[in-house]
Amino acid sequence: MNPGGLAHLNLHLEAGAGFWVPDGICRDTSLASTADIRFIFQQNRRDTQAQSNTQRSHLWLHQHVNKRIEAAETAAYAAAELMTEVGLTRVLGDLVSEVWGANLERYEPEERGDTTKSLGFQCSENIRELAVRRIQGGDLAAPEDHWNVPGLQFTTPRGVLTLHLPGLEIVLMKVPYAHGRSPIWEHFPNWETSSQIRDDIAKDNARVLGGSKLQSDTQSELEFPEDTPIGIVRRMMVVWAGEPDASLTSAWLTVPVSWSTMTFAAKTPLWRDEAGDSPSMPVRTPKYDGPSFDQQPTVEPQITMKPRPVAEGEA
Repeated sequence: MNPGGLAHLNLHLEAGAGFWVPDGICRDTSLASTADIRFIFQQNRRDTQAQSNTQRSHLWLHQHVNKRIEAAETAAYAAAELMTEVGLTRVLGDLVSEVWGANLERYEPEERGDTTKSLGFQCSENIRELAVRRIQGGDLAAPEDHWNVPGLQFTTPRGVLTLHLPGLEIVLMKVPYAHGRSPIWEHFPNWETSSQIRDDIAKDNARVLGGSKLQSDTQSELEFPEDTPIGIVRRMMVVWAGEPDASLTSAWLTVPVSWSTMTFAAKTPLWRDEAGDSPSMPVRTPKYDGPSFDQQPTVEPQITMKPRPVAEGEA
């Protein structure tokens, strides 16, 4: 807009000249009145201000979220290093692969009516029970299976295996069967529809990271004070995935959050099995081709009657 603003436009009208509108095209003043031009000028100014505010809000939001993601990533990397250093990553990876292979071998959806949900549930139960035995040691597990991880403790609130290292709490979650061994991170369910403990962890992490109010990508800095502190994340989740036809697994240490824009603030790899890592690699048992139960031959039992004793007085 030229210097002089609306007054300049009015002078141009009196002279019968054209006027400039927001798209920069010179219009014939015979098509608009002074009030029309004033409205266009004011609307253009409001639109420009709104666009500027939106851009500023998006820039601030990007910076706001990035700070929290960096904090989550730092915590996840440090926790993964601790897990590897004390040996938890190795023993946990061995157990997960062992359980996955055993359950995959007996997984029979055609013959037994097994489902991917029952497969995942069985794996979760087995991992919890075997982990508890190997952590406790003693006669509950073979000596060679004892974990002996320094500082490791466990709890099972609501039946969920929860591993504890100094300053760290870890739960496990299996990737949906359909994902295979490469999780589709964008397709994880909302935590509110998942288990209670996962939802609690995600909400707690959002609070610790200072973004518990983060609901959409259109919020502004007015909703988040500049002094919103960023705490240290201590509650994490091992997300593991299994190959659909072999006892090969992968896992990531993640920081789940209850933000509408994302479900994980950070994730870092823990392990990825390769073919040949394990001496025995069970695969799914082929479909049984023999006769069904009602088609098998009937076995006639051999019955020998015990002789009845002769009672006294009987001829």
